[in-house]
Amino acid sequence: MMKHKRKMSAYSTQKDKTHLIISFTFAFYGSFFLFFLYKGITTKVIMPSELESISSQLLSPPEIELHRGTRNINLRIQAFPKSEFVIGSIGFDIIINPVAFAKTAKVGDSLSISILKKDYEKMIVASKPERIISVYELKYNNYNFLTLSAHNDESMKDRRLGIIVMTILSAVMSWLSIKNLIKYLKS
Repeated sequence: MMKHKRKMSAYSTQKDKTHLIISFTFAFYGSFFLFFLYKGITTKVIMPSELESISSQLLSPPEIELHRGTRNINLRIQAFPKSEFVIGSIGFDIIINPVAFAKTAKVGDSLSISILKKDYEKMIVASKPERIISVYELKYNNYNFLTLSAHNDESMKDRRLGIIVMTILSAVMSWLSIKNLIKYLKS
């Protein structure tokens, strides 16, 4: 009879530890989601005064890059031949027909792009310029393919959705963590 009680006691202790481990796991994931919630809240709108415009000719045809859920348009211009200018997924989604743009743009065609001033200053001042630079505005053949206001609007849509999802996930993880901690403390 005594052996049976010891086995039950060991099982009970193991079960208690499981609740504690589960509680800490949910707390960790809740903190993880809170971090991304914070990142989403602190994302700021880019102002026109933060951009530098560059007018140049295409050094090579635009390349469309599709992999792992990302879609980019890569541009190389004569003004900065060692740097690659990238229109990321947000900009790619805004451009009405990115494939048509990539097919019509030819080597030597003039275009105007806008990048962050801090990236521009790094390219000019640094001995090793930035290799990949994000593009926030694109004007080609007197047509604005990508504007800053459209980029900011799309970015804010993604931000709102991210904040909602991360808030829900953080709340659920915190609730599950507290629930398992209470179970551990009661036993």
